[in-house]
Amino acid sequence: MCAIILRAIKQALTEGASVLQISHFAEAYRLRYDCVPALNPFLSDNYLAVSAPRSVPSQTPAKKRRRGL
Repeated sequence: MCAIILRAIKQALTEGASVLQISHFAEAYRLRYDCVPALNPFLSDNYLAVSAPRSVPSQTPAKKRRRGL
């Protein structure tokens, strides 16, 4: 989830926005998971009905996991 937050902030800064909006989160989610609007929880009227992606990218790179970090 941190990746989505960071991408949303980056999107807002790139646009020159002074306020972080839900549209920034929706775009960040779309870019991260390459999904259609109906499967984007930031755009869905019933976000609880939207399933999490089946293949969620690892939050910790494999190299760091092997070293125990």
